[in-house]
Amino acid sequence: MTRAELETIVMSWGGVDNFAKVMHVTPRTVYYWLAGTRRITPMAETLIRMLSPTNNS
Repeated sequence: MTRAELETIVMSWGGVDNFAKVMHVTPRTVYYWLAGTRRITPMAETLIRMLSPTNNS
């Protein structure tokens, strides 16, 4: 997942704080993901992709 993909999904949920609540993580974790300083686990990436506004499932 690219930073741009993640940023688009985060913004579609109204920003970092709202997205963090949906993901059950702290806003700090989302900021780390966006900065690339913390790796997104495969399980978290799957959930993030499911939350994407372009997900057609």
